[in-house]
Amino acid sequence: MVEKQGKAWREWFRLTPKRLCMMGVLLAMQIVLSRMMNIQLSPSLRLNLGFLPTAVAGMLMGPFCSMLVAVCGDLLGATLFPSGALFPGFTITAALAGINYGLWLYRREPKLWRAALTILPVTLICNIGLNTLWLWMLQGSGVLATFPARALKNIAQYPLNVALLYLTTKLVSRTGVK
Repeated sequence: MVEKQGKAWREWFRLTPKRLCMMGVLLAMQIVLSRMMNIQLSPSLRLNLGFLPTAVAGMLMGPFCSMLVAVCGDLLGATLFPSGALFPGFTITAALAGINYGLWLYRREPKLWRAALTILPVTLICNIGLNTLWLWMLQGSGVLATFPARALKNIAQYPLNVALLYLTTKLVSRTGVK
């Protein structure tokens, strides 16, 4: 049993040509969905579906590859399509979300409850908590006035994100891609 667990951990960090190609495609999708196809509600509120390629990376390749897709997507997206200062806090948030997707979804059967539990920490800790902290550090105390709107937006978007993640993981699992 210990031998199998050791192999599972090594599997997370293996970067084969196939994995690198899949990561590149998912990275491109993540940048398009998060930077080009988003809805800017205000300077600190934005709706996008950029989490889906990162979640698919976590589902197919594990936490490490998902984290790489999220971090590279954040850095490349901020460089190619700047919408403010490049701040490492948002990259940390992206990395934590990528790790979360990989831990919850890698080699697991798609279930609605799993999608809900996968999105919950990303919504509460990353989006509402850490991103608000980073905005406060960048913009000062005025961002605290937008906290209720940010929290309400993320809570309202939670069921949509859960449904989209569940449908996406179900579709990807039916394709047989591994």
